[in-house]
Amino acid sequence: IDNAFAQGKDFKERYVKSGFIDKRFLPTEVFVRSSSVNRCLMSAASFTNALFKRTPKDHAVVPPIYTKDLEEDGLLVPLLTCEDGWEDVISRFNLSSNVDVQKTALVAMMMTQWPAACSTVNPALIDAIVSELPNKKINMPANYKSCAEGPAKEFMYK
Repeated sequence: IDNAFAQGKDFKERYVKSGFIDKRFLPTEVFVRSSSVNRCLMSAASFTNALFKRTPKDHAVVPPIYTKDLEEDGLLVPLLTCEDGWEDVISRFNLSSNVDVQKTALVAMMMTQWPAACSTVNPALIDAIVSELPNKKINMPANYKSCAEGPAKEFMYK
């Protein structure tokens, strides 16, 4: 919950304070989706609690969090077989095939845009080190910490 709240604060810095998203919750700008697993719902609520302005009485403004039935939930079981809608990704990375576009594009992105400050970090760890950065109980190696504090976040947001 603390990590999700910290990530919400980070997004607030990036998206709300820049004016990209209004500081009030506006349903026309934000749609929150989570799997129906309780820990995911709690994380989504904690994230949005940090993201939006609080009421004058300091109550959290948490937007509705939408879920789907387990069988139709692409967040729990990613739908990686989709071959439609990838034209822009295929074009951007000059891919020769529309098979496994998501995986191939990620590899191409990592090969061309991987931050130099993260050269000693295994790319598979990026999500984990960025998520765990605020956790003071984890003694993260210095190279992981310097990667997670800046370049890794930017890479993830891309």
